[in-house]
Amino acid sequence: MKKSIMPQRWLLIGILIFFRLNVACSQGIHSMPFVAPTDPAIGKPCPDVELSHIINYPESQARISDFKGKILIIDFYTTHCRGCILSFPKYDSLQKEFGDKIQILLCTGEPEDAVRKLFSRIQGLKNIHLASVVSDTVLRNIFKHRLVPHVVVIDKEGIVRAVTYGINKKDIEDLLAGREINLPVKNDMLDYNPETPQMINDYNYYGRKDHFYFYTYLAPFNITTSPPRGIVKDSLGNIIRIELPATIQSIYKMAYGKGDQFNNSRIWMHFKDASSFKKVDWDKGINCYTYELILHPGWPASKAYKFMQSQLDAFFNLRSSMQKENVKCLVLKRISPDISKLLTKGGKAYGERIGKTLIFKNAAWWIIVNSINWGMVPTPPPLQIVDKTNINPYQKVDIDINTDFADMEEVNQSLRKYGLVLSVESLPMYVIVLKDR
Repeated sequence: MKKSIMPQRWLLIGILIFFRLNVACSQGIHSMPFVAPTDPAIGKPCPDVELSHIINYPESQARISDFKGKILIIDFYTTHCRGCILSFPKYDSLQKEFGDKIQILLCTGEPEDAVRKLFSRIQGLKNIHLASVVSDTVLRNIFKHRLVPHVVVIDKEGIVRAVTYGINKKDIEDLLAGREINLPVKNDMLDYNPETPQMINDYNYYGRKDHFYFYTYLAPFNITTSPPRGIVKDSLGNIIRIELPATIQSIYKMAYGKGDQFNNSRIWMHFKDASSFKKVDWDKGINCYTYELILHPGWPASKAYKFMQSQLDAFFNLRSSMQKENVKCLVLKRISPDISKLLTKGGKAYGERIGKTLIFKNAAWWIIVNSINWGMVPTPPPLQIVDKTNINPYQKVDIDINTDFADMEEVNQSLRKYGLVLSVESLPMYVIVLKDR
């Protein structure tokens, strides 16, 4: 009897390709159900606990009942949460606009000195004096959570009306007028281990995890369990895991190894019903996905990307390719040979974005261009920015821009003081083309 000899690495014990779907590939994901989480605190009176260690407030202590007659908005945060910090100017504006009709109360378990250092260190926070509970051990045990920001909304009668991710002006107006509000419920107190593959978390799969040669997971985006965006590599630099929350554009960018190198204007969607994919709702998981691919160690990146492409094409019933085309883009140029106003004055390197302000000190030029191109601004550029300034990418510069990239005239007004300008041009560039099969 002859023995069949195969290299161990190709002994394919099993390949599990797992899509959390109950519809055929050709139907897309529009009909997939979204199950919203719940929170038992909503609709019940908030316990009348005593709050200690309140700063930026007339009293250093207060009870929840002291805020009756006002809308109380409790915003849990940490001093290391960028999303939390970016919301502070908005909440400060809401507090000033609604005055004593509302009370926005920040809340953190961190000590007072850490909070004061945060507000004194960041330029955009220096004139913000929102009330904040510090060294909290009380509220976090009532409104338990793992992730921040975590926002609790309590009405004038002391009833919890929402446990959510944030609140806006219209929500407050509705509450003050006695109208119902419909905010997504944030409940992240689940039996969830971020180190475990998504499929294991969601389906409690009891198989031999060490026997996976690869698997893919595609599901509607869920903010509670969706993984962080990223590529995990082994010690040799081989991709072993790709995971991301994504739209159809960003998932195909990753599949072609372009990630953040491509602006969405370089994803050409020439297929039926393409316009509907541009309507994205992250709260409801509409046209946004959780994607994960786990590979056997040692697979080259090219194999990982090819596999992603074929699987995505099969799921979306599309034919994807990458080709060179003339693409409309925003070209960044110098209007003056003098760049002295850009050159750094030295000091500690840092960058921040608060509101419409983008500030970099002692930062490499390429970091600034990339930051503008990939979302450090409130309204990202509608087209890809191509750097034609001939500035050394590693040249250290200082730049302070206060602008909205939805208004190109305003953008150029901010750039001209540095001898720079953006102009719309067409250049030959690679694009990812998506077509019907």
